[in-house]
Amino acid sequence: MCSDVLKTTATAFRQFSQVYNSILISVLLLLTFSQGLGCMSLPLSEFFPFNSTTYGFNTTEISDDGSSPAIRITNVGKDGKQHGFPLFQNHYETLYVNTNGIISFTYKESSYTPVDFPRNNSFPVIAPFWADIDIERVGGTVYYLESSDKNLLDLASAEVRKYFPYRRNYNAKWIFIATWYNVGHYQASDHRKNLRNTFQAVLITDWEQSFAIFNYNKIQWVSRKNQTSSGSREVQISDAAMAGLDAGNGAAHYQIEGTRSALNISQSSNIGTPGKWFFRIDLTDVQFEPCMDEKLSVTPRFGHMLGGQPLTLYGLCFPQVESFTAVFKELNITFPCMVKDILIASCVTPMLYTTGDFTLNLNFSPKTSAFEEKFSVVNFAMAVPRVIREQPRQWTIGSEVFISWNASELPSSKFRVDLLGLELNGSFFKWHLVKNFHSISQHSMTLALEDNLLNYSTAIIRVLEDDNQRQLSFPVTLWSDIFPVNGGEKNSQERCEKWLAEDHPNLDINPNMCPCALRQASRDTSRYQKDPLCNTNSPNKALNCIYHPKATECVILNSKSTTNAGQSCCYGGRNNSLLEWQSHSDCGYVYRYNNQAQGDGIVPHLTHFESDIIPFLHCCMYSGKQKLCQKFFRWRPATKCNAYNPPSPAQAAGDPHLVTLDGKKYTFNGLGEFILLQDKSKSVVIQVRADQALDIDGKLQNATVFTGIAMKMKGISEIIEIEINEQTNYRLLLDEKEYKYEKLEFQGLTINIHENHENSTDIMVVFSSHELSIEIEVTPDVMNILVLMGSKALRNNVEGLLGNYNGNISDDFRARDGTIIPTSSSMEDIHYKFGNTWRVAAKDSLFSKSYKPATTEEDNYQPVFIDKLDENNLRNGTIKLCGDVAPCRFDFQVIGKPSVALAIKNFVAKFSALKKDIEIEIRCPSIEFLENGNMTISGHLPGDYALFQCDPGYTHFHAHQLLCLSNGTWNGTVAKCLKSVANTGQPEVWYYWAGGTGALLALILIFLIIFFKFRRLSVRQTFRKDDVPLPPIVRFHKTPQPIFTNSLFLQSLQRLHEGGDFRIPRPTFIDPKIYEDYF
Repeated sequence: MCSDVLKTTATAFRQFSQVYNSILISVLLLLTFSQGLGCMSLPLSEFFPFNSTTYGFNTTEISDDGSSPAIRITNVGKDGKQHGFPLFQNHYETLYVNTNGIISFTYKESSYTPVDFPRNNSFPVIAPFWADIDIERVGGTVYYLESSDKNLLDLASAEVRKYFPYRRNYNAKWIFIATWYNVGHYQASDHRKNLRNTFQAVLITDWEQSFAIFNYNKIQWVSRKNQTSSGSREVQISDAAMAGLDAGNGAAHYQIEGTRSALNISQSSNIGTPGKWFFRIDLTDVQFEPCMDEKLSVTPRFGHMLGGQPLTLYGLCFPQVESFTAVFKELNITFPCMVKDILIASCVTPMLYTTGDFTLNLNFSPKTSAFEEKFSVVNFAMAVPRVIREQPRQWTIGSEVFISWNASELPSSKFRVDLLGLELNGSFFKWHLVKNFHSISQHSMTLALEDNLLNYSTAIIRVLEDDNQRQLSFPVTLWSDIFPVNGGEKNSQERCEKWLAEDHPNLDINPNMCPCALRQASRDTSRYQKDPLCNTNSPNKALNCIYHPKATECVILNSKSTTNAGQSCCYGGRNNSLLEWQSHSDCGYVYRYNNQAQGDGIVPHLTHFESDIIPFLHCCMYSGKQKLCQKFFRWRPATKCNAYNPPSPAQAAGDPHLVTLDGKKYTFNGLGEFILLQDKSKSVVIQVRADQALDIDGKLQNATVFTGIAMKMKGISEIIEIEINEQTNYRLLLDEKEYKYEKLEFQGLTINIHENHENSTDIMVVFSSHELSIEIEVTPDVMNILVLMGSKALRNNVEGLLGNYNGNISDDFRARDGTIIPTSSSMEDIHYKFGNTWRVAAKDSLFSKSYKPATTEEDNYQPVFIDKLDENNLRNGTIKLCGDVAPCRFDFQVIGKPSVALAIKNFVAKFSALKKDIEIEIRCPSIEFLENGNMTISGHLPGDYALFQCDPGYTHFHAHQLLCLSNGTWNGTVAKCLKSVANTGQPEVWYYWAGGTGALLALILIFLIIFFKFRRLSVRQTFRKDDVPLPPIVRFHKTPQPIFTNSLFLQSLQRLHEGGDFRIPRPTFIDPKIYEDYF
């Protein structure tokens, strides 16, 4: 019987190969790899649920040739429209389940006698086992369920991803399950009524791609006359069962060969699983071979540079070999891959030294471009650690630490844990084994950080499979984050001082360019991105901001300087303002190396970590010495916002309402493809596509909306294209290949996708090398676009619908030929003399060729202009819907669809909020470093204060405290700390000389006063008539002795310091009248 199964299946595919020769080859290989399908069917346990009360299954009426009632496919797409089931490139909104093993669309199937496919002038059917079944007299039950239950959808998605590997990101949105359980044939004889069949049909769709699964558990009859007990068959061909799918148009169909004459359908398969058949059914023809595409696909499409990441290869039918090699062509790095089966191969990435987009090529014949795929190696800083370091702030030498990991991420039950230290020598890096632990069978363990780790500055932990039998050259590896080696305060002081003693180049980056507030930084996506080590979206809260503990969030520059320098800006405190060195030692600072820098002597992130983060930690966080931190900031200046200039925003939204990069508003209802923005050298090109708008009844209106955007940048190989899609809301294409990832990272390009609950999707595209970001809001009706430009290089160097970006509104309407249209022109003149000149020629279009517009400019399209809107004759409900938002009122008046008007109203509010967020705020200037003292600064906003305190031995000059005023100035002069006069309590020699000199002068003064007093009295007496001579009172020597020769006087001088501080002798009070007597 088994040989019959293989023979029958192979014969069937040989017949089918007359039309599809490539399919035959793939299926024969599949049969070879499956090592025989075996005499078995699919167990009921592998069926989709069919009689569970959990999901509320229905049953058909219990009657011969019965049917379910009409089943409406009730799911509604994001555009609010009813979307039918995609089948043979049509959509169907009604289906029926017939008891005779068939599902029909639009109409009931009334025939109980199966006929060969294709059928003409009929309706589509899906027939897992079309036969004359009688559940009324013979028995059995037919169950069915339409569902969008998450558990069932997850199961359906997993099935599609497993058997159609190039649909690795498929997410089912709707599922239908029909099961015929233990059913018998009509008019079966008594001895044959116990022959029963159980089979199932499962329909799956995401409203764009659809699949059908046929599951067979037991098939004991195919017609009224066949039997199985002796293995012989006696088949009545006229009523024999058949299985397949038919579009009803006489062309598109697929019929499983052999089902009209054999019982082997439950042991055969087109996917290598006995009893299971799988088809893709939304295309013109049924696709039943999973590797029909014959084009290599890789998942995941990006990975970090340390390697050890498993890759799954699919889309090809792989050769009958155990292994082959793959190579990153540009790097010439080869690594092995293993063939799992004909559909799937796997590899493990090697360790790399760079980041970027590289070509992954498979080395087996024939070598074609189909065996190539792009793979992006991303910065390790962006990787989520798979080994978790618990309580990472306590990881110091001498401590025991705890790690954990998810063992299911490793293919082996045996693990090895390695503690590694980093040797970084120019562009080469090597991880040295410090300590390892073999054959660890748990998912966590405790490690001791020992002194031998002090030989390194940076360390990491890896957990890898340890399977000697496989002898893996590139084992699957889980990595922790890289972390600093912390040997305590003394060790950090030594490391810091050693770093400070080295030569440090001047950095060609302005430290004053940070946004002043987090609201500005988070909006300035053109120039800044979230710091992967410190942001509110970090998946690992224990590690988040571990090197900036007082920060709420940090951002880093998207681009690097000419010398590869970078910088960070950190925010926290009141109003999440910029943290500066004066108040927070863990503020942002200038980097010697941007964390994305690479090249000669530079390894992305690792060089930055060793050159910038490690010295910062040892000098400012681990050493306990503030003076060392002050010295660190002399070489790595703390970042400020004194010179920050916000980016220029632009808008293109709704029935296109535009705001140029210089701020000029206008409306342009062009139809077709246009240059939204390009630089004059064409290194930056952004094109938009505008289609005619539809009203609420689906009728074309004399207005347009953007429905697509395409972008091409120098240095980035892919063309990025985003378009509105009726079924899935949007499509993202890179070089015309569709992607459905939430995040894509390439060298110089990042794409983030966020699906909102309001039937809209936000897609952020950032070109870091050009300081340009584009946010695209996709709704079911319209695409709204927001552009942020921060590049100085592009200033006054761009053209297109968004103006010339020179800060001057008056010349924004520059036509392609250079003619400037006055900004006061009518919208009609702006339309034809400016906007239409930026139409894209067919040869220059970036859009994929598959797009075909519904109409063209030549189809009698006549745009309506906003300056001709009659405000006195608006539609009912306009004011209530739009308020005073002019673009909303215009769109509702012209298009008549509330959802379009509401979308532009919300986007106008969003654009206004953005402009407000990036406005320069009133802020007091940064205060420079206070030499010989400390400062406490609460912030730089009005109402904040600064306190100054000098070190011992230094005295304040100017204010002790400053207040930030409402006009953005401090209310005084910033303090300075100058050295005070020393006061040790011990007299010094100069004290004696100063004191003695002062005392001598005082005595001389007294002596002179007495002398002149007596002299004056003597003179007066000489002229009196009755004068008589008196004997001399004082005898004067002709040559008086100097006072300093008097020993008693000198002794008195030496005693002047006794009893306290030295005091210069001061004369006691002298009556002023005395001077009248003497002078």
